[in-house]
Amino acid sequence: MAMAVPRIRVLLVGDNPEDVRLIRDALAEITGIRFDVEQTQRLSIGLAHLATGRIDAVLISLPLSDTQGLEAVKQVTAQAPDVPCVVLTGRNDEPMGLRALQAGAEDYLVKGAIQPRVLKRALQSAIERRRTAEELRKVYLQTEELLTSISSILIRVSPEGRITQWNVVAQATFGLTPASVVGQPL
Repeated sequence: MAMAVPRIRVLLVGDNPEDVRLIRDALAEITGIRFDVEQTQRLSIGLAHLATGRIDAVLISLPLSDTQGLEAVKQVTAQAPDVPCVVLTGRNDEPMGLRALQAGAEDYLVKGAIQPRVLKRALQSAIERRRTAEELRKVYLQTEELLTSISSILIRVSPEGRITQWNVVAQATFGLTPASVVGQPL
């Protein structure tokens, strides 16, 4: 029995036909994974695609004619914070790529230098980082819930001996706010 080829659903937002063709060609050359690509030239239509919940990753080819600068990245990450975004910048625009990371993108690639294996790695890594971040967020929320529900004093201390967290029972017992003790040595 043949193994199923993994599928990644990619939303490609780009309005330059040549850039879109190069990206589609690069995705088509990749083996071992099938990339199902939905492409749109307008960010507003891309955001509607994201709202369906059927997208695993977003590729944004900057600049776009219907948004200014990194506004596209900000809107995508606001609309679907759990969907990773990879930005494609112009040849000599590494500063734009770095600003895209600061705006919420998981990665960036330079359009003129995109190779299929690099594009595959960027998409897979972005998806894995987002998945891991979501798992960590869930563990953090579970820990917070546990700490607040414990009926005895509980103080968490870092390996360096600094208070990192304490529950409401410790707060009531010692009469100090978390802001006054977190980060202090025990």
